[in-house]
Amino acid sequence: DIDSMKAIIEADDKLQEAMNEIHRLNLRLVQSDLRNKALQNENAQAVRMIKDLEKQLKKARKEK
Repeated sequence: DIDSMKAIIEADDKLQEAMNEIHRLNLRLVQSDLRNKALQNENAQAVRMIKDLEKQLKKARKEK
């Protein structure tokens, strides 16, 4: 079970170090995923803004 696996890993310094590195890398992955999602949202918002401004420009040119 999990407790016995934990005890085995904690008993071996190299295994413990590897597990700590895996944990650290998993945290970095989560941070990267969150940043990626934020950038995708920002990009989508910029695209919407550009499309809206293009419509406004087209409308303004027609009114001239």
